Amino acid sequence: MKRKKITYLLLFMWLTFVAHAQTNDRLYNLFLFTNTDYCVSGDTVWFKVILQNEVEMESNVVHVQLDSPGNNLIADVTKMSSDGKASGYIAVPDSLSTGVYFLTAFINAQRNNLNLDVNGKTLFVYNRFDENVTQFMVPGLKEKIISENLNDQIIIKTDKTTYSKGDKVAVNVEFKLPTNGTQAIINASHIDPLAEEKGGIFQFRVKQSESFIPCFNEKDGVLLSGKIVDENEVPQNGILVFLSISANPPYFDYYVTGKDGDFHFFLKDAKGKAGIFLQTVSDLGKEFSIRVDKNYFEREEKVQLENKILNQKQISFIETAINGSFINKLFNPGFYLQPQTFEMPVSFEVPFYGSAVNRVIPNEFYDLPDFQEISRELLFGVQYRVKDNEVTFRLLNESPPGFFNNEPLRLINGIPVFKNSLFTKLKSTDIDFIDVVSRERIYGDLIFKGVLAVSLNDKSNGWLAEQTNISQFSYDCLQTDRQLPLIKSNGEKLDQPDLRQVFLWENIKNGGAQNFEFNLSDLKGEVEISVEGLTPNNKFFKASKKIAVE
Repeated sequence: MKRKKITYLLLFMWLTFVAHAQTNDRLYNLFLFTNTDYCVSGDTVWFKVILQNEVEMESNVVHVQLDSPGNNLIADVTKMSSDGKASGYIAVPDSLSTGVYFLTAFINAQRNNLNLDVNGKTLFVYNRFDENVTQFMVPGLKEKIISENLNDQIIIKTDKTTYSKGDKVAVNVEFKLPTNGTQAIINASHIDPLAEEKGGIFQFRVKQSESFIPCFNEKDGVLLSGKIVDENEVPQNGILVFLSISANPPYFDYYVTGKDGDFHFFLKDAKGKAGIFLQTVSDLGKEFSIRVDKNYFEREEKVQLENKILNQKQISFIETAINGSFINKLFNPGFYLQPQTFEMPVSFEVPFYGSAVNRVIPNEFYDLPDFQEISRELLFGVQYRVKDNEVTFRLLNESPPGFFNNEPLRLINGIPVFKNSLFTKLKSTDIDFIDVVSRERIYGDLIFKGVLAVSLNDKSNGWLAEQTNISQFSYDCLQTDRQLPLIKSNGEKLDQPDLRQVFLWENIKNGGAQNFEFNLSDLKGEVEISVEGLTPNNKFFKASKKIAVE
C-alpha cells in the first residue's frame, strides 16, 4: 500500500510538471508575419506579431530581432501591443551583406527560460551593390514549420488571372473557417522564387540569458539591463549606478547592483531613441566598466547553411529587385523612414531635484569669464573654493541657516558631475540657466545636501570625455507608430516609375466574404495574394492564389 501511494504521488508530480511545462509553452507563443520574404539592403521590412492572451497578460511589449545564421545581432526593435497584436518595422542596414537572415519575436521574460524553442522567419537580403548573384547560401534545416494549407476553407478569387502592368486587381476572400479564435492577415506582393523555395519559418532552441532578467512585467515601457565589472571582468556588488537622460526636464534614476553586478532600469512610456548616460558611484575610487545588456536571443547552435546554384528565374528576380530599390531611392525618398525622435511623458512639471529656490539666467547680466566669477557675482548662497588646485562647492542651507558640510548634487545638462573642475572654465555666455536648490533633498534612498544644476546652451555634452566611470550611448525604446508608405497607388500615371512590390498588407476579419482591390506597379512577374494567420489551436495556416503580370 505504501509503495502504491508513493507511485501515485510520483505520477501526480510528473503530471503537474507536464501541465506546468505546457502552460509555459502556451504562455510564450508569439507569431510573426512580414510584408515580404525578401528585401534589398537599406530597405524597411514591416511586421505584425500575434500574441496569445496569456502572453499579453504577462507583457504587452514585444521585441523583434534580426540576426544572422551565426548569431550576430543585426537590428532589433521594441513595440507595444494592443488587443493581442503588435505591428511595426525594422530597418535593414544599408551595408548588410547578401544572405539569409532570421526574424524572431519574443517578450523579455522568455530570456530566463531554459530549453526554450522559438520560431524564426527567414528574410532573404540582397546587397544593393551586388551584381550577378548566381549562388546563395541557404538554410540546410529540417526544423521548418509547414503552414497548414487552407485553400479549401479560405477561397481567394480575382476578376482574372493575367494582368498588365498598372492594372487594378479586384479580390474576393470568402472564409469557411470557425469564426472564434482565428486571426489572419492578407498580403499581396511579388514572389521571390528563391525565398519561396528555401525560406519559411524554422524552430530553434535558444540559450538562457547570461544576465538575470528580473521577475518584472515589461508593460508600457522598456527594461534596460546591464552589469558592472572591474578591470578583471569580475562583477561588482553594491555599486550605485546613476541613469540620466538629458532632457527638459532631465530624467534621473538609480540602482544598486546585486551580487552578480546586475542593474536594471525601467523606462515607462519612453518612445524613440533615447540618449542615455550611465555612471557608477563608489567610495572605492576604482574605475569600472559598464556592460549594457542587449535584449536578444542567441541560438544554442549556429544555423547550418548549404550552397545553392540559382536558376535563371531566381537570378533575374534578384537583379530586378536590386535595380528597383536603387530607382526607388532616387524617385521616392519618402519611402525610407527618418530616425525617430525621443518622447517620454513628463510625470511632474518640476525637475527630479525639485523646484529651484533661485534660478539665474547669466545672459541677463554682463559677461563673466569663469564659474568662480559667476558664483561670486550671481549665485547667492553658493560657495566656490579652490584649495591645492581642488575645487569644492558648498550651498547655504535655508533651514537651519548655515552652509552644508557636504557638497551638493552637481549637474550639467541634468547629468551628475563628480569632477568639479569641469565647472571652472564655464563662461556666462556658455550657460542657459543655473538652478540652485538650497535645501536638503531626498530622492528615494538618496539624500542630497542641496542641488547646483547648470544647463548649457550646447547640449552635445562634449565635456563628458573628462569624467570617468560614465558611459554615453543611444538606446532604442518603444517604437513609435508609423504607416507603411506608398503601399497603394491610386492608378494615376505618374512621371516617375512605380516599382512597388507590396500592394496589400492588413489584418483581415474572419467570417463571410470580403472584397479588396489594389493597383499593380510597373513590374512584371508573379504576384501572390495570400491569407496567413493562426487557427484557434495556434497552428500556422496559409491560403493563396497567384496571378501573372505581363
